[in-house]
Amino acid sequence: MALAEDGTTVVDNLPDVILAVVSFSTDQGVFEGGEATTALPVSGGVADTGSYEGIFGGPDGEEIGGYTVLEGPGNVQVTTVETIQWTYTFEQDIIVGGVVVGTQTITQTGTTSGFDSIPASELQEVTNAGGDIPAFIGAPTSGIPAGADTVSTTQTFEFLSDYQAREVGVFVTTQQ
Repeated sequence: MALAEDGTTVVDNLPDVILAVVSFSTDQGVFEGGEATTALPVSGGVADTGSYEGIFGGPDGEEIGGYTVLEGPGNVQVTTVETIQWTYTFEQDIIVGGVVVGTQTITQTGTTSGFDSIPASELQEVTNAGGDIPAFIGAPTSGIPAGADTVSTTQTFEFLSDYQAREVGVFVTTQQ
């Protein structure tokens, strides 16, 4: 169980735990000094770090029991943000003294992003409060001129809470 800054319980699923690097004592049937980690969902970087240890049991040493202690961000949220780059080209009359004397080509360009609708700072605040952020944030299109050429791209971002959490877990299984 994790608590958000406002004291409410964060009920998100915990990430998969990766158990690596351990020392075995075949004399005592224990393993210790294990390094436990979890991975960030998009970048694959390390989110939580900690340790684990346990024992082998049963008549044939097939049963395994142990515990993990991990610390890391209390909440990780992921969103994909759309960015639209646009170009609008049009002809405009050149008027001198009320008389059209020619035309000129005008090209306007612009960029709009989902972060224009929901700033990254607001998404960070929601993550810190233990809330969920939208999975996709589209770029607003209201400022794009009709008939403009557009190119849409997306990028995925991870938001990690500013607070840390400790996760303690127990595992029991049999060797396969």
